[in-house]
Amino acid sequence: MDILGVGFPELVVILIIAMMIFGPRRLPEIVAKVGKTVGDLRKMSEGMMVEWQRELNVASRLDELQEARKELQEA
Repeated sequence: MDILGVGFPELVVILIIAMMIFGPRRLPEIVAKVGKTVGDLRKMSEGMMVEWQRELNVASRLDELQEARKELQEA
């Protein structure tokens, strides 16, 4: 199971280093903040993707309308 290219052995090493640096008391607080930040980033990227898809749909419809206008002018 890879999460962002980090496998289980790498995750264990990261956790051991974090325990040595921050200590077992502060680690849950830091993990919670990191989790919240990752969740916020995910929501922001999701919103950006929805907005981008909406803009693409509008652009394609605009192209269709321009083609229809061109056909009407030719007729």
